[in-house]
Amino acid sequence: MSSYTDALKINVNKLNAEEAPIILIEISHPMISEIIRIVQDNKDVVSNGFTYNAVSFQLQRQSDIQGELPKVTLTVQNVGRSLVRWIDMSGGGKQAVVTSKIIRRSDPDVVEEAITLGIERTTVTTMSIVFSLVVYNNLVRRGIKYIFNNKTAPGLF
Repeated sequence: MSSYTDALKINVNKLNAEEAPIILIEISHPMISEIIRIVQDNKDVVSNGFTYNAVSFQLQRQSDIQGELPKVTLTVQNVGRSLVRWIDMSGGGKQAVVTSKIIRRSDPDVVEEAITLGIERTTVTTMSIVFSLVVYNNLVRRGIKYIFNNKTAPGLF
C-alpha cells in the first residue's frame, strides 16, 4: 500500500477542494514502439518528463466477486484509427500492460499511487473503446522462466 502525501490527504478531505486528483494512464505493448500516455483532464499534463495527452475516459472499478481477481473497466472515447488498428493487430490488446497513476496538478512529478493492470477483454464500438482490466495475479505466474527436466534439457540428466 502506498503512502499518500500530506498535501493530497488535506486536499481530498476538504469540503471545497482546491484541486482534484488527476488520473494518468500508460499503455505499453510489445507491438507499439512508444508508450500511449493519456490523462483524464481537459489539457495535457507533463509528469516526470513525459507528456500525457488529454483524452476523455472513465476508469471504473467493478464490484468484487469472491474468489476472482479485482477488475476495472477503462472506457476511452474512440479517438482515432491508430488505436483501433493496434487493437486489431494485437488481438484485443493481449499482453498489454496498463498502468494507472494518480497525481496532483500542482505537483505532477509526485505519483501518489500507481497500479499495474492487464487487459482481459476489449470491446470496440464507433463511439468508445472499453478495456476490461484485471490486476495481475503474481501467485499463478511462473516464478522460474525455464524448468530443467529430462524433456527440456536431456543432456543434464
